[in-house]
Amino acid sequence: MLKKIIIIAAVICIPVVFYLASIYGQFETVTFQGAITAATSSIEGEQSPKVIVVTEILSKNGHEIRGRDSELTEFRVDYTGSEPLDNFEIGEKVRFVGHVHGVTEPYLHAMQVYEE
Repeated sequence: MLKKIIIIAAVICIPVVFYLASIYGQFETVTFQGAITAATSSIEGEQSPKVIVVTEILSKNGHEIRGRDSELTEFRVDYTGSEPLDNFEIGEKVRFVGHVHGVTEPYLHAMQVYEE
């Protein structure tokens, strides 16, 4: 009897888990202003939601990058991911995955990068 209950629960739960993961496991691609809006609309005390911001690299210094999005908004990117910054070229477009920090001068804290 217990075996039947476990099998039935698995048959029902596994597709539900995959469905929820497919919906909530994907990052939304937004502009920098969209990332700020997502950060301000999140619940206080929680980390801002992770988003993808397509960024054209304007300059780089250490782990800080100056970038520009599709709306031509310039912003600072604090990149703490594993890929070396030497791989990023000025003028290159990359997709940074991260979240926004700061109130007076917001910046994107990026932990991953996807090639454009």
